[in-house]
Amino acid sequence: MPKRKIKLARKVLSALDLPEDATGVVPRITLLGQENMLVENHKGIFEYGAESVRLCLEEGLLHIGGANLELKELTADRLNVSGLIESITYEGTKLKTTTKRR
Repeated sequence: MPKRKIKLARKVLSALDLPEDATGVVPRITLLGQENMLVENHKGIFEYGAESVRLCLEEGLLHIGGANLELKELTADRLNVSGLIESITYEGTKLKTTTKRR
């Protein structure tokens, strides 16, 4: 989706007091403990392995690192990853964050 349309959609959602993920552009990430992760609004799988999963998002990549990672559910816009999740890194054009287990 072009950046101009994304900005317009965000303004409309803000005016209607709706969350940004209602557009289907912004990913929604739900982490359940350390062994289950649900990602909605993804654009496909970039890389998949037992220790690394990389997903395409509208504005970059989401890297999930860990051990014994498996894809439990996969639909056009929804993905469930299970296994020992050790790190989550967003490799986007605007934001870079890392969450690591201590």
